[in-house]
Amino acid sequence: MKRYLIVILVALTAFTTKAENVDSGYHIEDWTYEAQVHENNSWTVTETMTVEFHEPRHGIYRHIPRLFVRHHDGLGESKKYTYRCEIEGARVDIFEYHLDDADNDQESLIIRIGSEDELLTGRHTYIIHYLLVYPDDRYPSSDELKHTVLGADCNTNIGRFRFNIKFDKKLPAGLTLQTLSGEWGGEGNSLNIVPTLTSNSISGEASQIAPFCGITLQANLPEGFWKGTKSVSPIRAYLFAALFILFMTMCLVYEL
Repeated sequence: MKRYLIVILVALTAFTTKAENVDSGYHIEDWTYEAQVHENNSWTVTETMTVEFHEPRHGIYRHIPRLFVRHHDGLGESKKYTYRCEIEGARVDIFEYHLDDADNDQESLIIRIGSEDELLTGRHTYIIHYLLVYPDDRYPSSDELKHTVLGADCNTNIGRFRFNIKFDKKLPAGLTLQTLSGEWGGEGNSLNIVPTLTSNSISGEASQIAPFCGITLQANLPEGFWKGTKSVSPIRAYLFAALFILFMTMCLVYEL
């Protein structure tokens, strides 16, 4: 009985914390995500966000995920791989910005957009650029496409989100694409996104997205589709995994 009470308490704590973190002082009217995907599985990304501030604010935070875990089942065994993406050349047009990852154990890159000396109200448009570099997926029988176009860390409503991803090379004919959308950790497509696929692009959109909802695309590709990907050291990957687990454990203990 005690075990069930602890589980319920943790669930209620997480729900309450998330509700408290919703920010109604602004909302995102429109968010466009555009990417050019290169042969080495690096992504040149431009994001355009139109934000409406309902009360004076210095600006916004943009979290770009770069630490993630993948599970792969094959040949009768299951393996878990931990990866850390590199994010290069992050910048914001026009507005003052700062890059920071000191407070989240490098789980994501934080772009703090805005000036301490200026308060904003009304509608403003932010344009963000960066290069996301995926390491070798370490799968011997296939290559993987797994990419989060919208992380589940946005703490306000999004009126409309659109993504358009173009590839330098043609995608395999008959590609089966899985779309995961909704709250973090979900395995369904609660935002009902139906992507459009062409020979070298994937696009789609969703409307009226609640806070803390994300969108991830994933598919299996033929082995060798990615060429020249960055190699990854298992020792370094395990170190980041250990730091990530320690960070999440400390957060849970603090909440309890």
